Parts: sequence; C-alpha cells; structure tokens
Amino acid sequence: MQEGLLAKFFCDCDRADAPGWAAMDDRLAAVYGDAEPLYFGTSDPMTFGGTDPLEAISVYSVDGPAPHWHLVSFGSSELYHKEFNKPDISGFGFELTMRIVRRSGERSPPSWAMTLLQSLALFVRETTVAFVPGNHLDVGSPLAPDSDTGLRAVCFVDDQQLGSLETPNGFMRFLQVVGVTADEVDAMLDWDAQGVIDLLAELDPMMLTDLDRPSLFDDAALAAQIRARMDREGASASFDSGGDVRWEKDGDGVVVTLGALYVKALLRGLRRRIPFERDYVLRARGRQLKLSPAGQVALSASDELLELKLTDAAAQTLADSVQDQRGLYRCSAVPGLTIIVEPIEIKDAEGHIVEVIG
Repeated sequence: MQEGLLAKFFCDCDRADAPGWAAMDDRLAAVYGDAEPLYFGTSDPMTFGGTDPLEAISVYSVDGPAPHWHLVSFGSSELYHKEFNKPDISGFGFELTMRIVRRSGERSPPSWAMTLLQSLALFVRETTVAFVPGNHLDVGSPLAPDSDTGLRAVCFVDDQQLGSLETPNGFMRFLQVVGVTADEVDAMLDWDAQGVIDLLAELDPMMLTDLDRPSLFDDAALAAQIRARMDREGASASFDSGGDVRWEKDGDGVVVTLGALYVKALLRGLRRRIPFERDYVLRARGRQLKLSPAGQVALSASDELLELKLTDAAAQTLADSVQDQRGLYRCSAVPGLTIIVEPIEIKDAEGHIVEVIG
C-alpha cells in the first residue's frame, strides 16, 4: 500500500459518485474533526479489475486515553454504486478497523497491520462469508511476521466509537479487529467467544491490539475463573468446520478418518457439548459429523451425514480414547466405531512443509 494515494483518489471523485465513501468520510469527520489522517491506497483495487480487496486504509494517530493507531478500511462495503443483490446491506455489511498501540517515536502504523486487513478482506471475498461481532479467526502465524508475539488470531467486535451507518447503498458497521492468543481462541471454542471478549474489554475498553500483551491465561486467578466457567457452562458454539473429515461404512460399523488438526474439535463436542445435553456438528466439505446426546448409543451414516448418538458416559469414554496423533482408535463404549487419525502437513506459500501435526 502506498501513502497518499487515497487522498488523491477520493478527491478525484465527486461525492455523488461515491456515496458510500462519502458517508464513511462524514462519520470519521464527526469523530476526528479536522484531524488529517494518513492515507494508504492500494495500487490494484478489485473495484477496477485488480487483486486488492481494499481500496484504501485511513489511519488516525490517537493520543488518548492510550496512544494508538486507528486504522479504517475502505472496500468491504459498497463505496460507489450498488452492485450486491441485497438492497438493505452495503457490500458485505462492514468495514474493518483496528486499534494498535502506538510506540514512542512511531511516525507511521506498522505495515503488518495493513497487510492483515487486506488478508481478512480477501478471505471474505473468496469465501463470501462476512464477519460479524463475536467471530474469531486463527491466522496461522503471529500477527506480526518474524515477531515473538503471542497474538496468533483475531476476533471481531463493534468499533464502539464509529458504530454503524445507514449509507445510500445500505447498512454497514465498523468492525474492529482485535488480536488474541491461541489459548484465548481455545477458550472461545471450549466456552464462549463473547465471554472471552467481555473479559478482554474489562481489561481494556478500547480493545487495543498490543503485540506485547500477555494472554488472559497468564493471570493464574483469571485462568482458574475461565476454566471453572468452562466446566460449569460448557461450550456455546454448536459447530466447527474441519477441512479433512470423511467416513465409510464397514459392515455394521463406520470408519471415520480425520486429520490430527481436527481431533480437538471432535473432543470439544464430546466433552463440552454432550454432557450439557447439546448437539454438536463438525462440518467438513459438504459433510456433517453430528454428535447428539441420547439415552443409548447408536450410529447412523449416509454420504452427507454421520450421526453419533451418545450417552454422557460414552462421550467421555470416547474422548479419553482418541488422541491428536496418527493412529487407529476404538472405544468399547461405542461399538462399531473406528477412528483413524492422519497427520496434517502445514506448508508455506512456496509449498514447503513447515510443520507436521500429528
């Protein structure tokens, strides 16, 4: 992204030609007045046939109550004329923001943050799945590459300062991206995403992303509180998505094959949903593996759906029998079920194997 391109680009447009952009600009002016942001424009925006999902990012230097950079994206909503088929929603219904701790002497925002916003916007474009408050996403690496930060994932909350807008192209919200740690994401899945977000907000109402921030679990008392609520309340999420889960019938039984990376999701359903009388679904490439609480154990399988009806005791025994290491697992409490765990290779952009899980 290149500094200065946004200012030139927007000035070259008549406000009537870019009503979505004008509405955002007015909201930012209402918050920041005459403060002049840094503008970073993309050289190849998708709007004009390019590859960059965002057209620009504006960045405000905020002094208080804690010094930080406030990044605001332009490009996930409809900035110009109406193109999407939802008349009441502008584009994907949001623009991304991010608030990053500003270090003493910093004159510009970190480049990794702008790259991250572009990547998140591209994810939405490619999957057509829009983010909403309470969502979270593992980015698979430290938010700032080549750093030792513990922040390896993000969650999404409403930007409390910018709020939402009714633009000429429909409704949109300003959705703030917040860096979180891997164990905080596990807590969102094993317990409740909003519960973890609320704890983060109690510590920092501005929800600043600080690469040096310790995990909530580094505080022993707070970690004990979270784990107690996990055990008391179970998991609120009713499904997870796995990329490598399949099954086939074997006589009267079923053989399930899944990648080691998704064993954790299976165990979550067994330990955090079934004991609380809640269904759980593991989605995988058009198929669904469904766990259901029941008075007796039963298996049923079709091409699209495998349902395991489990008692609380059977679910716990099965969870104790399966590990996230390659191998074949059976459980006497669930006769007819065989689970094969396969290792998963993690590759870099050049296709080189950088990690083997399982």
